[in-house]
Amino acid sequence: MSLSKFIQMSHGINPTFLNEVNVASMNEQQRAISSEVVQQNRCFDNCFQLAMHLDVTYVLGVYHHLIPIEHAWLKVGDVYIDPTLETVTGEVKGTYLSLVEVRASELIDFVVEVQDITNANAAYPPMFEHIKHHPEFRGRFISNRERSAFFDPKIVNI
Repeated sequence: MSLSKFIQMSHGINPTFLNEVNVASMNEQQRAISSEVVQQNRCFDNCFQLAMHLDVTYVLGVYHHLIPIEHAWLKVGDVYIDPTLETVTGEVKGTYLSLVEVRASELIDFVVEVQDITNANAAYPPMFEHIKHHPEFRGRFISNRERSAFFDPKIVNI
């Protein structure tokens, strides 16, 4: 099975909206700031805080090294960096597929808008579960019916 089909099936994303991007190592200043903020397994929170602090773009997408996972990283100018992975492991390797990019200047309004749309009790950094309800990004996700078409009906109905 191709990576695109696997992501479509496992994450419910229309793969035509994924854009592969190259992620570079952070510079010394970014590394120093990230080392003060980054917590392991908290990529969404880490990148939300750093996007606001550094006035850069929050990127939500899929990271693939061993298996594809939902992940957040940053875009500084035209350069993508992954503060969480680089701070925790010391390196960035793998495939990065961007789905949504939100500039820091729009991030708070976007989070509040998604909170209002989903009637959530709290505001969260952008994640698939929340943004799939946003009218601008709804079309980037496939329905559960479309996802179930990948499975053999005999297996699903067990």
